[in-house]
Amino acid sequence: MSAWLHYTQQWPLITDDVAVIKPDEAEPLLHPGPARAKLWRDALTALGIGTEGLVRDLMRADKFHLMMNKGVRYDAHRLSALVQLERADEGEEATLEKLSGVEAFKTVMGAIYRPELGSEFNTDEQLMRECIRLAQQIRVYRFRRPWSLGGYGSKPKAIA
Repeated sequence: MSAWLHYTQQWPLITDDVAVIKPDEAEPLLHPGPARAKLWRDALTALGIGTEGLVRDLMRADKFHLMMNKGVRYDAHRLSALVQLERADEGEEATLEKLSGVEAFKTVMGAIYRPELGSEFNTDEQLMRECIRLAQQIRVYRFRRPWSLGGYGSKPKAIA
């Protein structure tokens, strides 16, 4: 989705996959990770990008690493929202739902990459406390969409 927004809508990209939020900072700043997206062959085709010259993902034969170099940001930016992507059922319209309370907390916790590493630096209680604080500082959404990008045209209705 981020690659589609970046390439077809010219949205700036901070990161597609992994980033860092440092708990000791007063506001939630997103420190970007690698400027690349991992895309399946059909997503690349939908974007009009060939696989020649792309690095194949080590774990999945039909997935490729695409360097994102159109207006990529390398400096930290305030994180204002987190969007959880979900696959919609066949024929279901794309929807964007604002989450709060326990649902927002669960979404923030679910976005942690390899949470077991967090216990190397924090107790489970500290990690949960930081996730509660983050869920209160940002907007949290669930975006359900058809998995195919084919019917989007210029912009999905839910994000227009």
